[in-house]
Amino acid sequence: MSSSTRKLTANGREWTLVTISNSNGSIEVVPEAGFSIISFKWNGRELLDQWDINTFLGTETDIEYITNNITDTFRKGFGPSIGPWFGQREENGKYWQHGVCRFADWKKTEITNTCIKGRLVGKNDKLLGRTVNEICGFDFGAEISYTLTNEGLEYRVKNLSEGNKGTFGIHWYWKSPKDTKIRLKTDLNRLPKDYDEKKYMKGAGEVIADMNIRNGHIFRSAQRGVRTLKGQILYADGTNIDFYYDDAFEITVLFNTKDGCCFEPVSGMPYMVGAFKDGMIKICPKV
Repeated sequence: MSSSTRKLTANGREWTLVTISNSNGSIEVVPEAGFSIISFKWNGRELLDQWDINTFLGTETDIEYITNNITDTFRKGFGPSIGPWFGQREENGKYWQHGVCRFADWKKTEITNTCIKGRLVGKNDKLLGRTVNEICGFDFGAEISYTLTNEGLEYRVKNLSEGNKGTFGIHWYWKSPKDTKIRLKTDLNRLPKDYDEKKYMKGAGEVIADMNIRNGHIFRSAQRGVRTLKGQILYADGTNIDFYYDDAFEITVLFNTKDGCCFEPVSGMPYMVGAFKDGMIKICPKV
C-alpha cells in the first residue's frame, strides 16, 4: 500500500493529484476540483467513465456558468460528491447543481498510505469570492474520506453543518459498454411514479435495469444495513461492481448517458436540503 502526490497541469494551471494504491487497485484524487476521484482502477481495469480532463477540471468561468445553468459536461463523469443538496437549489437567483462540494477547493486534507481525507469549512472556504456559508445559507461543514482496501473503495462522509442540514451522496459515472445492467434492491411497493415497465425486470425485492435503454429514476433504497449487498453493476463479460451502503442513504438514483451509467446512493430526495449525520458506501469490484 502506498500514496504519492504530484502536480497535474490542465487549463493553464496546476492541480494536485493524489494517488492511493495497493496490490489490487488504485484511486486518483484532485482535492482542488471538488475532492473528485478521476480514476478508479481494479486489477488493471479502469472502472470510471473518464471524460476529457480539461473539461472535467474546468475553470472559474465554468463554475460561474454552473451557478446559472444545468450542464452535462463539467465535473461529471468521474467522481464528484453530492452535497449539501441533491438537484438544483436556488440561492439569490442562481443554481448550484448538486451542491457545492463538487466545485470547492478542498484545502484541508490528510493523506496516508491507504486513505485521503478532506474537510470543507463553510465560514473559511470560498467559491467565486463568496464563502460556502453564504452560498448555502447556513453554517456548512463536511468531511469526506476515500479509503482503499483489499476489497475495494470505502467512501465516508460526515456532515458537520449546523443542525445536520444537508443531503449527501455520490454522483459517479461508471463505464457502461453494451449489455450492461444494474441490479438494485428496493421496495417494490414504493416504486417511482414514472416507473417504466419496459426498462426494468422485477425480481424478489429488486429491479434489474437495462443500461442499453436511456433511463433515470429515483428508487427507495432497501433498509437492510451496510453489510447487505444493495446493488450491482453487471457487465456482459461476467465482471461486476458491488455496492454496500448505510441505510442513511435512503434513495438510489439509476441513470445513464450514451457511454456511462450512474449508481447513486443519496441521503435525500432532490430539490431539498434534508438532514444527514454520516454514512459509508463500500464499492467492491469483482474484476
